[in-house]
Amino acid sequence: MSIDITFDKKQFEQFISKSKSIQKQVIKWYLDATTDFLLGKAMDNLTIGETKAFDTGALHSSGVTIVDLENNTGIVGFGGPDTDDYVLPVEFGTEPGHRPPIAPLIAWCRRVGIPKPDKVAWAIAKNIEKNGLRARPFMRNAVESTKKEAQRIWKEANEQFN
Repeated sequence: MSIDITFDKKQFEQFISKSKSIQKQVIKWYLDATTDFLLGKAMDNLTIGETKAFDTGALHSSGVTIVDLENNTGIVGFGGPDTDDYVLPVEFGTEPGHRPPIAPLIAWCRRVGIPKPDKVAWAIAKNIEKNGLRARPFMRNAVESTKKEAQRIWKEANEQFN
């Protein structure tokens, strides 16, 4: 017994091309879902709990996601011109010996109504230099707390192709 199957090569190539396009769209959707979920958790961590690091909202609003379909990669990051000086000290803390810039501390003192902001800001900076700054790992905690959800999202994506 034999079965002959014939197909139009051009139609088959179009089908494969369309299938790859659909696959890319599905992968993009799942990368977007995963990175958005992680970004949301990191932003939550900046505003509540023991990792809270919220004053003007600059760090919170600097969060971005980037999806790179060429490499099937999703990136979540924080930073920018207004936050690059403190995003890493917030996440990782600092060792003694690191003196923070004084201008943001003066601005903070003024915002919260502390009298003699220049003197108080200088004292805060000296204290940080002497003792270091505790880490508030908003990003690392977000990654840890979203692992199971990310795995569930990607298991679902994988099932789409199998």
